[in-house]
Amino acid sequence: HKKMTPKKWMKFFNFWSQNSHIVSKEALLKTIKNVIQKSPYLNKDSFTLRVAADDQIVCWGTLHAAFHSLLRCLQQLKAEGLIDNNLKITRPNVKFIFMGNIIDRSAYNLETLMLVLT
Repeated sequence: HKKMTPKKWMKFFNFWSQNSHIVSKEALLKTIKNVIQKSPYLNKDSFTLRVAADDQIVCWGTLHAAFHSLLRCLQQLKAEGLIDNNLKITRPNVKFIFMGNIIDRSAYNLETLMLVLT
């Protein structure tokens, strides 16, 4: 494995500007509102995810805001062609599921939340 420096991660994912590493409160709230508005699962106690035989499921357990571990997972998914440089899923038959706590117990809560909401 090559050592991934912060500069290499930024170049690889290209989702943060070179000059700004801090997300404003307004930007975070806008992102959360956008996700909530688009969510088909809002105000539901449970939902059913229908999968076809050829669907690929990528499932994460509890992250606890392990930002760098999540980045390594995303790097692997990019190498496999499942996501692009903008962290968008490249195939319609790929589904991501996050189970458990996404954020807590880490200094990287905000970064992890923004990455997952991307």
